[in-house]
Amino acid sequence: MNFSKDWPPNCPSEDTPDAAGDVFRISKEKPVTAASMQSHYESGRLPNADPCLRCGLSVFRALEDAINQHNLMPRLGNIVARAALLAEHGKACLTEGQQRTHTTWWPYEGVDRAAMFVVIRDLS
Repeated sequence: MNFSKDWPPNCPSEDTPDAAGDVFRISKEKPVTAASMQSHYESGRLPNADPCLRCGLSVFRALEDAINQHNLMPRLGNIVARAALLAEHGKACLTEGQQRTHTTWWPYEGVDRAAMFVVIRDLS
């Protein structure tokens, strides 16, 4: 299992834990599409942010934190989707964010991110 060759060296670091457990992501689309599963790096957003963090996807370990993030930034979308991450999906760890369970997930190449997520809540 490999990460993109386009990512910075040692991203994520070797000591980053394997992905594991349920995560929640805010989406604009229902069902979740590949476009809503792009990292900031892939979409060209936040060019001055930490290069490795830009390659990962923001997810939350707690549903209430995903909802709170939506309330702070409704432009992210009105859909909350859940996925069950496994080691075969990449690496993930808690990272600094506005919510206590903000997590960055670095998926391995070839992981069908959108197919993993099931819509559980429409906040519109």
